[in-house]
Amino acid sequence: MKAKEIVEKTIRDMTPPGVPMSHTRIVSARFESKHHIVGKLEMFDQQNATVDLKRWALGWSIRYSELPGGNVMWTGSRWKRDTVTA
Repeated sequence: MKAKEIVEKTIRDMTPPGVPMSHTRIVSARFESKHHIVGKLEMFDQQNATVDLKRWALGWSIRYSELPGGNVMWTGSRWKRDTVTA
């Protein structure tokens, strides 16, 4: 399976049924090693994000390593940026 396909499947699998994914496209994805993928996404608001995927015994884990503009949340009808600050 290609790196882009793994990123797409991993994000789709963690997104609840009926909820669109928070990104509009995967700009790029590449294997850094056999067990590590780095992906660049274009988010719903046209900002870019970077994800790191790590392979483990049951599949792939994902972490957003760069998410300019802040966290995102599903409101029940659309994605939006979480404006709560610490």
